[in-house]
Amino acid sequence: MQRWSARSHFVDAFRACENALGGLSRPLVMVMDQPESAWIEVSAEDLLSEVVPSAGEWLTDGFIMFDPVTSSLVSVDVEEGAGVTFIESTIIGRGFGALRQCFEQFGPEPLQIWA
Repeated sequence: MQRWSARSHFVDAFRACENALGGLSRPLVMVMDQPESAWIEVSAEDLLSEVVPSAGEWLTDGFIMFDPVTSSLVSVDVEEGAGVTFIESTIIGRGFGALRQCFEQFGPEPLQIWA
């Protein structure tokens, strides 16, 4: 898990890691802010032009991205505390390994979470 101190930092890092998404099939995304949200299949372009910027601009809950081929997911949780809004991103599974490595270059120090 990584805690991004600014939404814009998360969005910039995700865009910088665009190449890490190249090996994915079309992942499924659920936007948690939508009352009747459902899983939708997206392309990397949709993710970078629509979903990720939304997390930086207006989402209050976040989104989940799931790769069914590798049973891996990315959880993007928008949090507010003490008047400050930040993003926590959690990557689970090997399917997003390249994204995890890229985030480690551009983002805050990852917090290791073991179940």
